[in-house]
Amino acid sequence: MAKRRQSLRESVRTGGHDYSLLAVAAMILVFGYALSQHVIPNYHELQSIERRHKETRKLVSDQKAENETLQDQTEALDDPYYLAQIMVERYKWRYAPLQVENPPAVK
Repeated sequence: MAKRRQSLRESVRTGGHDYSLLAVAAMILVFGYALSQHVIPNYHELQSIERRHKETRKLVSDQKAENETLQDQTEALDDPYYLAQIMVERYKWRYAPLQVENPPAVK
């Protein structure tokens, strides 16, 4: 005849006392300790890294927009018409009056 399998609960039972609940409690304790020491801190660290990544991407996009604006302003300084407009608007510069040549005298 084949041997009957012994259940886990019966294998933990010694001397009339049932230690299966203590074994389960110990396993839960070890699992909780491992979770609190390894998984949860890594999760919080990952969240802070993702938050910093978002902030950095936003900062980079803001700086790119500012750089494009500054690049446009720098390139506009090469345009003489733009410079003349700046001189008139900011510094109240006035264009020189038109000089008309005197026509030759009629004889």
